[in-house]
Amino acid sequence: MINSPFKEGEGVDLYIDGARFLPENATFSRVLMRGFTVDFIRVVDPVKGLCDLNLSTSKNPFYGFRYELRAPKLDPTIVIEITVETIDRSDGLEKIIGYSYFPLFLNAQTFKQNIDRN
Repeated sequence: MINSPFKEGEGVDLYIDGARFLPENATFSRVLMRGFTVDFIRVVDPVKGLCDLNLSTSKNPFYGFRYELRAPKLDPTIVIEITVETIDRSDGLEKIIGYSYFPLFLNAQTFKQNIDRN
């Protein structure tokens, strides 16, 4: 673990390689990533990554998704939301089959999400 503070002008690269063991009714899937501050201010507009059809199966898609988060100064309360969407085999409608929230920065003393901008 690196204990040096995140410096101004540095960035973060976010990678989503794939998903595993999706439900039987999942077909073509994609990931949707966006970022918010603790005050629900959007700092990363929604970005979609589609699965690579040559390297994927419906239950184990490969996305190879990469996003570079760069800014002069990143808000230390940023939380990244990742949603996995699919087209349901039974009715042909778009469905959400999973999601995750990932805080980019943690408090060094408590190891919990940072809620203070200082």
